[in-house]
Amino acid sequence: MFRVFFEQLLNGFVNGCGYALIAIGLTMVYGILNVINLAHGEIFMIGAFVSYFLYVTTGSYAAAMAAAVVVTALAGLVIERLVFRPLIPQPRINSLIVSVGLSLTLSNGALILWGGAPRYYTTPLTNHVIQIGFFSFAEQRVVIVVATLALIAALTFFYRSTRLGKALRAAAQDLEACSLVGIEPRRLVAITFGLGAALAGVAGGLLSPLYTMTYDMGLPAVMKAFAVVIVGGFGNIPGTILAGFLLGIAESLGGGLISPNYQDTIVFAVLILALLIRPTGLISEGLEENV
Repeated sequence: MFRVFFEQLLNGFVNGCGYALIAIGLTMVYGILNVINLAHGEIFMIGAFVSYFLYVTTGSYAAAMAAAVVVTALAGLVIERLVFRPLIPQPRINSLIVSVGLSLTLSNGALILWGGAPRYYTTPLTNHVIQIGFFSFAEQRVVIVVATLALIAALTFFYRSTRLGKALRAAAQDLEACSLVGIEPRRLVAITFGLGAALAGVAGGLLSPLYTMTYDMGLPAVMKAFAVVIVGGFGNIPGTILAGFLLGIAESLGGGLISPNYQDTIVFAVLILALLIRPTGLISEGLEENV
């Protein structure tokens, strides 16, 4: 029983890494524009497929990860420039509706481009198993955890200690006021979209060797990331990171100890409880501290 619990705890922490990386980008965009980009899950899907094709073509997982980051960051910049920037002066509901349409467009584009057949691949990291006592786990899972924690540390340093990071925090507090002190708001919005998309691409590249990839994998990913953002607090990056790990662990423990059929139910049950008990998010901060 203890072995099962430990393995599910590790699986949940790995899943939480993916949820946190996807949800950080989602909450970053919300912090700047007060808009939930529901097409963000398709960016995760694109990152997974790009890493897959690069790996089967080159045999280099490092090249696959680099390509996933570059392609998704560029996709984020293009989406911001062509889709969301023209909608900034309009009511926020318009951006939300457009993001739904964009999500459907990207997923159906992936269906046309790559087909509906599930794809999967493994790397040496996936196949190499680490044995510690009675416990065994793939090296890929260790890489996911280490890479995620390193990215979170780097992102924290970026936001707290760099001039650009402080400008992004100021933009989250008041985007319009930034222009009054010489900060270009459109540039900050573009950087936010690109950085958030790159994090989703990292999640896609890290998780793709462990799971089957499909053209519609973005929808369940963004729904769970949306739950993470709500539990963590809209626009609150520390709360989002904590919520990502908590929901990932709750989902995995519930699926492993109760039944896999209840995994999604557990995630959204936690969401409902969070809304009832702490609707402002796990970590309460002033807006200027949320990013």
